[in-house]
Amino acid sequence: MGGRDGAAKGSKAAARARGLNGPVVARSAWGLYRETRRPGAPGLAARVRALPRLLRDVLLWFLVGLTRESGRYVEWAAARREPGVPVVES
Repeated sequence: MGGRDGAAKGSKAAARARGLNGPVVARSAWGLYRETRRPGAPGLAARVRALPRLLRDVLLWFLVGLTRESGRYVEWAAARREPGVPVVES
């Protein structure tokens, strides 16, 4: 009797630690279902098929931005190392 309750409490605590809150997940799933049922909205299958493209595009956008900022970081780091030396732009 105590073992099952303890196991259930343990699994609920583990789920909360992972960020899986039942009512929040249910509300999110309901919102997704409602969005897919609106007239003209892409269905669930189309959204799932779009995920790889979305992830690729977001990753590309992120990497381009990171690469641009890395140039500024290199200039900043060089200026910190040698305060009297001017930063050379290329």
